[in-house]
Amino acid sequence: MRIVFLGTGAAGAPPGRAESCLLVETARARVLLDCGSGCSARLEALSITPCDIDAIVVTHLHADHYAGIFGLAVRASAHACSRFPLLIVHHSILEEAKSEFQRLLPRSWRDRVKVAGIGDDEVYVVGDVMIRFVPVEHSISCWGVILESNKSSMIYTSDTRPCPTQLQHYLAKADLVVHEATLPSNLSRAAIETGHSTVTEAVSCRKFMREDAILALTHLTVESERELRAWRTLPRHVLVAFDHTFYSL
Repeated sequence: MRIVFLGTGAAGAPPGRAESCLLVETARARVLLDCGSGCSARLEALSITPCDIDAIVVTHLHADHYAGIFGLAVRASAHACSRFPLLIVHHSILEEAKSEFQRLLPRSWRDRVKVAGIGDDEVYVVGDVMIRFVPVEHSISCWGVILESNKSSMIYTSDTRPCPTQLQHYLAKADLVVHEATLPSNLSRAAIETGHSTVTEAVSCRKFMREDAILALTHLTVESERELRAWRTLPRHVLVAFDHTFYSL
């Protein structure tokens, strides 16, 4: 399993960062986790077209996590793709998501895009990737994503308060945890009010993980990035993700 960080910024991303988008590649599948603005350009830079993507998992309906679907659809037309990637959401927001995607998509794709819903206890399989949703703690309904393939596993928290209880069982098993770090540590009250994590809170999740597992911080703002740049050293097995960072499991 290879993970490519395509968009590591929050809404209004810092310079050099696109909004939330993560590519997971295996021997038999390519899956995007969220698709914020700038995602299609990042894929094009890797010579990957929308025709090459099997599915897009959308964790919640905040625009910085799905607005890039429009650009991806435009590029799909430019590349004469015969199909658009399957869109996967939690079943509880399926109808709302369908309406939102219909509004967002170019007219030529509106009747051709398929949207699938996954329940809390369901596993959806794309190629050789098993996908599971786990609810997290955000300002609207939102789900973290657990992906497993060929005995490797990763967690993408999406937007959430730090290491929510529902995820802790999975944190202890994952090889890689991609956790948001939206706000600087001095804005803990704002993090609580908006359903996000501060830098310090995100790093604290390392204690729930295996000793050899990697914690990658993403969904950065100008302020949280500035704090992380000021740190002289990061804790062991903690990294700050940048756009085009690659990681293999």
